Amino acid sequence: MSWLGDMLLIPDGVKWFSSGGVAFLLSHLLFIFAYNESGIVFSAISPVVIVLVSLVYAVTVCLVFSKLRPSLPKGLFYPMFAYLLTNGAMNCFAWFRLLSGLYKIYLIRSLLPYANNMNPSAIRNSPTE
Repeated sequence: MSWLGDMLLIPDGVKWFSSGGVAFLLSHLLFIFAYNESGIVFSAISPVVIVLVSLVYAVTVCLVFSKLRPSLPKGLFYPMFAYLLTNGAMNCFAWFRLLSGLYKIYLIRSLLPYANNMNPSAIRNSPTE
């Protein structure tokens, strides 16, 4: 979906820009869904941390939007603000996933395929060309 958003941003025009933005918005919503479905353990995260992370992104979105607002066409004001809020929410969910300890599982799973390649006996016994 993000790829589609990139492709839709290539041509000039507000309609293409809007279409690309919708594709990115949908991809961010899908990321939020995926992060949530990956089993974020919210009870493992302090409520204070959840609020602070959320506030940092909400304030950042408002600051960024305040700078973008003067250059936006009127029709894109609310859609762009919704997009930026969704992007911030996606980033929050990524942090919640990391803070709930799930990164350890994914890190180990991502390194397992390389474990055999790092085994000295596997290197020594590998066929030579």
